Parts: sequence; C-alpha cells; structure tokens
Amino acid sequence: MPKQIALNVLEGITRKVDIQRALEAGEVALVVFTGPKVKLKEKVEELKGLNTMFSLAFSFMASKMLDVDYIVNELKPIDIYKEEDIFQLENIFNKYPYIIGPNITVNTLSKVALGVIDSLVPVLI
Repeated sequence: MPKQIALNVLEGITRKVDIQRALEAGEVALVVFTGPKVKLKEKVEELKGLNTMFSLAFSFMASKMLDVDYIVNELKPIDIYKEEDIFQLENIFNKYPYIIGPNITVNTLSKVALGVIDSLVPVLI
C-alpha cells in the first residue's frame, strides 16, 4: 500500500512538468538526492547525458551516505544546497522551474503524499 501511494504521488508530480520543453529552453534543473546509492553512477551518467545545467540539493541522509564529491565533480553544478538551506526556500523555488529526483525514496514520496514537510527534499517537491 505505501509503495502504491508513493507511485501515485510520483505520477502526479511528473505529469505537471514538461522536462523536454524545459531542457530545450535551456532552463537549469534542480537535482535532488536522497539516501540510496543504488545505481548512483548510472544515474549520474544519465543526468550528464541530458546536456543541461544543474544545481544540486542533498537531503541530510544523502549528504552522509552518498559520495557528494563524486556527484559534484561529475555534474559541475551551479549551486549546491544542503539541509540547512531549507531557510532559503523562496529563493530556491524562484530559481528552478523543475526538479529531477534520480534516487527518490518511497519514504520521501510518502512524506510528500502525506504533506509532511520536515526536511529539504520533501519541501522542494
């Protein structure tokens, strides 16, 4: 049941954006990372293949679990946001027309579905 709720939320979110249009317009994407390392290198390579500029946001757990230096060196972001940047939300919201979540967890999507906005990534989504 929680997995289905998370999938429904993800489907609803992705219907709201036209990523191809945004990429063609040269808009900067905000890439949000949560905790899991699963296929991280493959996901980073896919992001590089989009040929667009990125800024990155890391959840608290992502900043502890993932190789942040590797991700930053590979994607060469414009800006990097961490959990403490939750106080800059208005600025972040106004800068980025869309968000890419290459490793969003069911936990994060469940928080979004339930309206729990206790950390950076769910608030951004």
